[in-house]
Amino acid sequence: MNKPLFASAVALTVLAGCSSTPPVNEKASAEIQAKIEQIKLNGTLLRQQGRFVIAPTLSVKKGSSKDKLATASWQFSGKTLFPAFHSGRFECSLSKDECKKYEEIDSPFLKVSTTDSDYGDTYEERVADGKKPGMSAAEVGNLALASAGAMLIAPALVVVGTPLALIGGTTNLISHGSVWSHNWVEFDHDNFYEQTVVAIQSRYGSLENYLDYMVSASAEYSALTLHNKSLYADLNRLKEDKSAMLNQYQSIELKRLEAYKFEMPAYGNIKTASADIHSQMEVYYANSQIDLQSEFGEKFVKAKALYVKKQEEAYASAKSSTAMMRFIKKYEKLDEAQLINQAKNKWSTFVKKEQKVAFDNIKTISDANNFIATYQNIDEAKLVGSARDLVAKAEQRIQKEKLEKRKAILVGLESWRKGLSVGDQTFCGRVIDEKYPMFQIAISQPLRGFSDTIWLEKDKVFESWSGCNNRNNQLTPISNPLG
Repeated sequence: MNKPLFASAVALTVLAGCSSTPPVNEKASAEIQAKIEQIKLNGTLLRQQGRFVIAPTLSVKKGSSKDKLATASWQFSGKTLFPAFHSGRFECSLSKDECKKYEEIDSPFLKVSTTDSDYGDTYEERVADGKKPGMSAAEVGNLALASAGAMLIAPALVVVGTPLALIGGTTNLISHGSVWSHNWVEFDHDNFYEQTVVAIQSRYGSLENYLDYMVSASAEYSALTLHNKSLYADLNRLKEDKSAMLNQYQSIELKRLEAYKFEMPAYGNIKTASADIHSQMEVYYANSQIDLQSEFGEKFVKAKALYVKKQEEAYASAKSSTAMMRFIKKYEKLDEAQLINQAKNKWSTFVKKEQKVAFDNIKTISDANNFIATYQNIDEAKLVGSARDLVAKAEQRIQKEKLEKRKAILVGLESWRKGLSVGDQTFCGRVIDEKYPMFQIAISQPLRGFSDTIWLEKDKVFESWSGCNNRNNQLTPISNPLG
């Protein structure tokens, strides 16, 4: 940022109570605020020998609520310089003597008091209350001017919503009356902010320098993170490929892969540091690939050996054509034991033996047809043709027997018809008259609306055992002896 723009941004809080304050340079303010919004990393404030310094590394992670009880190290938001952990106030019971243990914690920021105080308000609570806490465009300009020898006054910081009067120190403003049943344990956000700013100025020279560094570090971190994710994804894809190869033989897990872990330096030459991290990352994933290939090689040999052993055991235990076919289907695509050809020959032998036994047990046409259906596509013993011949011969014999039986029945029927006379019983009633070759029958079960007698030609008369089917005086035998 050029010096004229930056100098204009300083004017936001200086002499805030004076009516002659010049207008804010909106372009400078917007540029600084845009930089603040680019910060993605958090810093750490360290307590060392009575003073506060900035830790050498930055982090994207936030701390936990336990961090507010720390005594030597506190994470702060790179954007706001407020705590990067849950730092809200909480109560301690006086009746249970809970407060003493918090009073004994050697922390410059933890305070126990009878009332809740403004300095205990978190960043979120101050925002909700309409304040503008934390580092702002105006604050960057203010502190830059202060470092050049200008004087800041407390009202200016109050106007922009910062929680600290840098010159006047921390003031405990009581917002509520005394509470007798408990005390408040609070984190002094004002003092924390002040000490963080002082440590930043000591390390970076100014908030402007800090801001420039954090923007660059955040950009480098984002680029490194994307590259890290890409390399980690490549490594996992390689693992998936190797796992798939292993799983063909045996379900053996490869070790869990770890992504490369890195931290951004809090100061120094960020470009050089980023290049070093990038180089170390490449080496890490190259070595990880080598380790993965080595692990895969060892486990592949083991998996293959187990697979071959199981294949050999399965082959030895297959004692029928069905079992052998299951073996063939299971191992045909991956025949590491080189047993499929033997298995097919053995299967054929099994089928021949089973087929011969089945053929010898054919007793009926149904048996023969079942044999044909079972073995027509696997006729290893070449017996399906013979089974078909058996069926054909049996069917011819049955047909011949049917014809002979029909002839015998017809001869008997004709003989009975020749001797038929008045008074004889027929399939539908007694003969009451005859005019050869016609016979008048008294229908035994006449239908309503129809005559109870009927004349039938000799060839339409059947014996009484055939049964009568009377449909509208159309008489037919229930069991036709002629079929």
